[in-house]
Parts: sequence; C-alpha cells; structure tokens
Amino acid sequence: MDDILTSRYQEFYNNSELKIDPFLISKMGLLKKHTFLRLKDFFLYAIPTSLGFNTGQVLLAVSEREHALIESLKSQMQQLRIRFKSPLFGRELGLILKATIGKVQTPGATDNFILVDLKFHSLPDDFKQILIDLFLLSDRLKKEWQEHRSEDIRIPNSLLRQAQIDSSTQIIIPEKGRFRALFKSLGLYSSELYIAAALESKLPAPESEIKLEVKWEEGSFLINGVIKGATSKTHQENVRILKLGLEYSPVLTDCITPLADLFKKRKSGIEKKIAPTADDNVQEAEPIA
Repeated sequence: MDDILTSRYQEFYNNSELKIDPFLISKMGLLKKHTFLRLKDFFLYAIPTSLGFNTGQVLLAVSEREHALIESLKSQMQQLRIRFKSPLFGRELGLILKATIGKVQTPGATDNFILVDLKFHSLPDDFKQILIDLFLLSDRLKKEWQEHRSEDIRIPNSLLRQAQIDSSTQIIIPEKGRFRALFKSLGLYSSELYIAAALESKLPAPESEIKLEVKWEEGSFLINGVIKGATSKTHQENVRILKLGLEYSPVLTDCITPLADLFKKRKSGIEKKIAPTADDNVQEAEPIA
C-alpha cells in the first residue's frame, strides 16, 4: 500500500479503535506470548484489548509493587513491544510502539489485573498496515452481514465443520449457568439447537437474552442471542428444539458467509448441486439420547 493511500485510511480511521478478541488476534497474526509493556527495566506480559492509530489498551497481571510503578509512570514515554506473524508480510515481525500511560483501571474485584490506557506516538508503518487491514476486514464483515439480512440461510449440523465450527455448543443462561447443546442449524441471524428436555424448566421466557459459546478452529467465541418462542418436540422424548435469534458476530460472519453464499447460488439455480440443503440434512443431525 502506498504512502498516500495509507495516509487516507489513517485519516479515515484516526479516531476509531478495534476491540481485540481471539478472532482479530488470529487475523492479525499476533503472537500473544511475545507482547510486553516495558517500564524502565521491567517487562510486563500484556494482552491488547483494543488498538487504534492514536490509542490502545492492554490488560496486565501485576503485583502491588508493579501496580504502584505503573501509576508513578503516568504520562511518561514507555514501550509496547509486540510481535506478529502477519499474512501481510509472510514473516515474523517485531515492533516497538512508543506510548504514554493514561488511565489505569481495575476491571474486577482483585487488584491483580489492571487495564492500562495507552496513547501512541509515531507508529511504525508496518503497524499502520496491520491496523488498516483489520479495519477494512471489520467493515467488510459488517457489510456482508447486512447484505444477507434478506435471507436467513442456516447451515445444517452436518456441514458446520466446513465452516470450521464445532457442532456442539454451550448455552449460557444468566444466573443459571452453562448447559450443553447441539446445533441443528446455524446461520448469521438465527439458530436451532437440540437441548435436553430437562433444560426446558431452566430456560427464561421468550425474548429473553442468553449467550452461546461457540467453538471454532482458533478457540471459542460468544454470540448474544434471544430466545424465539417455545421449544418444540423431536422424535426423541428427551430432546427438544430451541430457536434463537442472533446478534452480529464478526467471527460467525467470517465462518458462515462463504457457505451461505453457496447455498444461495444453489437455490437460485446458478450451481445445480454444490451441497445438501438444510432441509435435506436435519434428520441426520439429531443426537442419540
């Protein structure tokens, strides 16, 4: 990317920050075990939680002494040392980001973990390229998600592996806990799950919010969901079907969109036979009690 284009993108995204999650970590090629905040002669292991052209934030595990040191070094120039194996460059890349320390927060009940705001100065060009690539990816996925709103295409259980997603999942119900489930089908906006009949009594009312923990090839991610209507029975007495509406998820969009596009082409007759449809496969996806 030439300097003029880089400059234009930087101006466009100048005041934006990306929330860093396992999906973006994998896309940028961040080597998590090689990210450190250098404070004088101390090197503290750091996990980026957000990154932008001007500011960022890292999560640190610290002792009381280290916490006090960070507080004493506010507004002083430090270094965030970060290493990538980025597909943009095809090689490992170690970068030093000059930054001053801003607000320090304690996110939980313990002082062992703190969130540290950083203000960046004179970012390396390679880091700018990585940021631009991530911002463009984020914008593309949001656009693709919006473009598919008119069709709610769901991928059947038997084909989820092609989307690099595991067919098993966990439902997280507020104040109730986690419960195992199996995807009957999964799309960008909705899902059908096989659940144990015993779980029915623990489900909140329709339109209540829950979360799904979904496993994929890089780990796991959470999707916010809403219960849609009552459960329905299956041919197995102790198995029920639960329908959910799903919120936007960049990971899910990246995994599901290619298969959803193939199903769309098949439906329109552009490709006569590319894969079984969801209706062809739902029966083989049912679990054995």
